[in-house]
Amino acid sequence: MYRPGVLLCLGPRAVDVTTRAIVMGTVAPFDLARAEQLVGEGAGILAVDGASAGAVPAVAAIAGRLDVPVAVVTTSAEIAGAAFAAGACLAIDPSGFADPGYLPAAAAAGAGVVAVHGGTGQVADAASALGALADAALAAGVQRERILVDAGEQAPAVLRGTARLAALGWPLLLGPFPGGREAGLAAAALAVGLGCRVVRAGDVRGARRVCDTLAAVLEAA
Repeated sequence: MYRPGVLLCLGPRAVDVTTRAIVMGTVAPFDLARAEQLVGEGAGILAVDGASAGAVPAVAAIAGRLDVPVAVVTTSAEIAGAAFAAGACLAIDPSGFADPGYLPAAAAAGAGVVAVHGGTGQVADAASALGALADAALAAGVQRERILVDAGEQAPAVLRGTARLAALGWPLLLGPFPGGREAGLAAAALAVGLGCRVVRAGDVRGARRVCDTLAAVLEAA
């Protein structure tokens, strides 16, 4: 469940996510029109796919044009470091920090990271693995307020374990959720109510409405 005074630092921004979750939109490199659309729909973070050669200049273009935190999705410490220099404030690593230079690059840049668990198994296994990855990031010098955890491909299967994952004490990112639009938004609502603080969504506008509604409920509780 939500704990009082939870801060998530995204670049120079310190965002209070005690009751209000952030919506993350995903954008292809150089699709600035889509990036602007997602921000207009309520995205509080834009994630750029770092698998292509154009990822770093795309990060620079988006960061220079839009006043929104930019994340890069990459397993490469080299790409992550270049993206940080170009304006990204967060790196999402699906490999679980397999590249030994990844965490030092984030720490040196004063950037944040998302620890992703890509395995299968029980919620307890995911929680243990994510806790270990987050602890490694902290030990490498990444600031506590800049570390998130993500159950990765397990997210749909462990949705009922969201509260346990959130209890790790690290801001939790989940999504996108499977199924149609309504099912996905219902799953997002459940996740946020149980402690998820960043929702990766295909329907950014819908997810923003869900998060705003739940924020009002949580603030009144």
